[in-house]
Amino acid sequence: GCMMSLCCDHRVITSNGTLGLNEVQLGIPVPKYWAALMAKVIGHKAAEKLLLTGKMVGAAEAKTLGMVDAVVDKDGLLPAAEKVMAQLVRLPPTAVAATKANLRADFCQEWSKYYLTESIGGPPPVALRIA
Repeated sequence: GCMMSLCCDHRVITSNGTLGLNEVQLGIPVPKYWAALMAKVIGHKAAEKLLLTGKMVGAAEAKTLGMVDAVVDKDGLLPAAEKVMAQLVRLPPTAVAATKANLRADFCQEWSKYYLTESIGGPPPVALRIA
């Protein structure tokens, strides 16, 4: 859920929600482009701190970090999302799409080159490459 949300244009979370990637705590390396996307959204230092510890953050901290745009109570979630959507759908779609493409082009091109390798487990672990 965390990475899917970071791909979104606008993110709203309930006040009791949590967000993060705990892969490292489970012994799973965070995929290269998941790490890159998080760093792009919240900055390298903050992403490094979260990813290397597998820390999950609460809604308030997620907002402070820039992982979400708004924190609302449970009953306010759908209305908050609908309000943002109503504003966004009024914008000229071709201008929005072209601007998004310009903002994300480098990242998307790099990800496109690597996603197949990553989807089958990524490159060999460092220990295997050293041996």
